Amino acid sequence: MSQLSVDTIKNSAGTHERFPCTAWVQFNGVGTVAIRDSGNVSSITDGGVGTYAVSFATALDNSDFSLIGTTHNLISDQSEVIARTTSTFNILTFAAVTGASADYQYVNVAIFGGLS
Repeated sequence: MSQLSVDTIKNSAGTHERFPCTAWVQFNGVGTVAIRDSGNVSSITDGGVGTYAVSFATALDNSDFSLIGTTHNLISDQSEVIARTTSTFNILTFAAVTGASADYQYVNVAIFGGLS
């Protein structure tokens, strides 16, 4: 397999820079936590109701990454990052209506940045 190394990715016209996802994961957060699919994520640890520690397969250069997280019900459920380092972050999922921590069958997270 070949490796592609580039400094910048742009659209075909060369006018807009593209920023690829640094890491992502889609996992089952109910019962026995399990990764369904991922990129640059090595494991998920269940820390209690609605709390998960996500570990990167390859550490990032810094912890200044941006994170987007969703659950299976985008209208009433929320997620929040509660701690982050270059090798892991903790995410909390909760019901927006009640504010109570909750486990969800589908938890989706995408990370952008964190690289020098």
